[in-house]
Amino acid sequence: MIYHAEAHVPKIFYEAAEPQRGGAHAKYSETELVERHPHIHLGISLQNALYSGQVSAGGITGRASRAKSIEFKQDYDEILCAKFDLTPAVAGEGKEPVKRKSLEENLKIWDRFKRAAQGRSKGKELKSTLDTNIDVVYVVYGDLPKTNPPKVVAIKDDEIALKEIAKSRLKNLKQIYNPSEVEKQIDGAVMASLREIDSGKLIPFILQYFGIPADKIRKSEGENKIEIFQDRKWKNNSNTDFCGKILGLDREETIKLVTVFSALDAAGVGVEKLRTTIRGKELVKNIANIANIALDELNYKFQNLPRVKLSVSRNLERLLSQERQDEIRAKNPDKPVYSAETGFKTEHFGSLVETAEALDYTKIAGFSVANFRSGKRASDNIESLNSVIILDVDSKYKEYEITIDEMKEKLEALNISALILPTALHTAELNRFRVIIPTEKSFELNVSYDYWKSDYNVYIDKFVDLLKLDPVKIREMLDNARYSPAQFYYGSAPDTTATLTNGKVFDNSDMLEKIYQECERINVDIKLKNQEKDYLAAKSEIEIYANNQDEDLSKFDIGVDNDKALTRTVFKNINSTIYILEAAKLRCPNSKILREGRYQILYTGDLERDGNRNLIASRGVFNFAKRKIRTAFDFLKDYIWNY
Repeated sequence: MIYHAEAHVPKIFYEAAEPQRGGAHAKYSETELVERHPHIHLGISLQNALYSGQVSAGGITGRASRAKSIEFKQDYDEILCAKFDLTPAVAGEGKEPVKRKSLEENLKIWDRFKRAAQGRSKGKELKSTLDTNIDVVYVVYGDLPKTNPPKVVAIKDDEIALKEIAKSRLKNLKQIYNPSEVEKQIDGAVMASLREIDSGKLIPFILQYFGIPADKIRKSEGENKIEIFQDRKWKNNSNTDFCGKILGLDREETIKLVTVFSALDAAGVGVEKLRTTIRGKELVKNIANIANIALDELNYKFQNLPRVKLSVSRNLERLLSQERQDEIRAKNPDKPVYSAETGFKTEHFGSLVETAEALDYTKIAGFSVANFRSGKRASDNIESLNSVIILDVDSKYKEYEITIDEMKEKLEALNISALILPTALHTAELNRFRVIIPTEKSFELNVSYDYWKSDYNVYIDKFVDLLKLDPVKIREMLDNARYSPAQFYYGSAPDTTATLTNGKVFDNSDMLEKIYQECERINVDIKLKNQEKDYLAAKSEIEIYANNQDEDLSKFDIGVDNDKALTRTVFKNINSTIYILEAAKLRCPNSKILREGRYQILYTGDLERDGNRNLIASRGVFNFAKRKIRTAFDFLKDYIWNY
């Protein structure tokens, strides 16, 4: 009989739960880990291999039978347990208990299986006796000339164990990293940058997450590399090679893992975040959950997020005039010639990478910062602005050139996440590109374009100032289109290489708040100046009105002194002799006068609102709500007529 037995003392102490497997896994969820215990594997053939190279799981009759195979397995399981004082396996949860037999019964069953196996013969008979000195390997493979015996490979326990741990704990890694075609072009540069990350900052996370003893891993002296003690020797690897060679990860997994761990370090998150306690046991967390921790701490999404919102036109049918097309294509046959005047709609992109893929000039006519009414692009049609800044770098002279590398360096120095897309005119000799910078907030519009465009210019200038570029370069190379949110930009060629900067969404809150405050201060000044003009004009109107009223009253002065003359004299003096507040109180008893700056305001009601608000002049008041003038005479007249 051929048999094989091995005892497993797990180096991988926990594995991800798979509830669908049932048994011990059934009571766990997919996000939990199941503890693995020491166990023994035993394999016994039902076929006498000395008579055939083929192993058969046949029963007593020699025919394959699932029921007989289960019976045989239970039989030798119970015999071994009885002989070596072991505990038989128990049925999984929800299954019927196994009915056990006595040792005597099991030995009788064993004899039947043994006789059946010894009497079974398939293929060429190699030996008719059970000679214990025979070379079993030769016998098993001797009659199979087309099959080569397995090669003996030296097993490196430490190396295999660590790769198994990595495989188990990182099995969900690809769920948080699904590279697009654009990302694959970018990955080469990303891999190079990951090699430069301080290995000393990654080691604590690697040590804790994969359970590597502290004395078995260290940073190389004088080199930015990780050393690990495996199979009785130290192995020296870069950050990325360690992930590939030691942990057995592919390039995509390497980028994700190093990004996650370095992001945790950048956020100041301790290694204790890698583990959790479930039912009193300390377990490592799922890698997807750990990625979310880094995401929460940094406000940074690992698929090259932040999200981006832009106004995009996909009207590829409407082109520029033929004359203009000919002029453009004479200079650059690859440059788009869409008019990009209509069809603009707000589109959302889940990441900067997704944005780079979408802004392909074979797919879109153009994109813009602004959202337009009815999708028609015009400054007067702007409804709102998206939370993004776009800079157009159009280098024309080598001595003033702003390169992609320089722009990337400036943005990363400020920890700003951005997308840099070369334009159709871009060359290695003279860089031309656009920079898309997502922001925390959008520039708010409260009035028509004519009133906020100057504030928007200030906003853009303040951001450009942050970059600390050479002022001459800004003047010569940075397109003034940045000041016009209604400006549209063509997409880039489908085979262009996008550049992403490492950082976070630009927090423009303080910048906008200062601009709004300054705008409010200016508006208050303007309001005061306009109010001053209104007050002076109102006072002038009051005097004219009062004079005209006195002139009308003076008509009663014709003739000799009599009752009419006396009446006329009273009317003429009312506006100059009766205090306006006293006259107003006859009609509006709650009237009062309050001072506002240099002016006195008569309020004729209980509430201090515009309808009750009147500017006081020497001989009358001006009501702002009704744009109406009233004198003391008018208040008296209203009082008499309504008495």
